This record gives sequence, C-alpha cells and structure tokens, in this order.
Amino acid sequence: MFCDPDFAEVAGDFLKFKADIRLLNKHLVVKYGAKDAPLVVFFDCTGKKLYSFSNYRQSVKPLVKKMKRFLEESREALEKAKAREG
Repeated sequence: MFCDPDFAEVAGDFLKFKADIRLLNKHLVVKYGAKDAPLVVFFDCTGKKLYSFSNYRQSVKPLVKKMKRFLEESREALEKAKAREG
C-alpha cells in the first residue's frame, strides 16, 4: 500500500508521525485503538480524529479517495476557523 503511486502522491499532503506503540502511554493506545501495527490515524487540522486503520488489506483506491476527502474537509475547516478569527 505505501508503495502505491496514487497513495504516495496524496500522502505527500499529510503530516506524518511515526511512534513505537510499545513506548506510548496506555491512554493513547486505548484512545486510538492501537492493537496492531502499523496503525494509521488521520486527523483534521483541528486535531479531530477522522479515521484509523491497521493491517489494511483492501484495495488502496478507496483509501486514497478517503484521504482526498479528508484533505478537502480539513481545508474547509481551516478556512472556517480563519474566517471566525477575522
């Protein structure tokens, strides 16, 4: 999946963070459902969890579609936040 060119292209628009789940505190493991590795979690620009998965074994196309939607929704949320701030 990570080597798929479509995934790689859209993934370039995301901030990536890698952590060893054995070193995370138990609260974070429970909060994000880190049962297996690798765990991938998507957040919007406000820090709200949008989607997570581990051991992804499906076609990458639906995931790429979701990722593009997450980017669009996050950009919209950011624009709304900027407008509220004036």
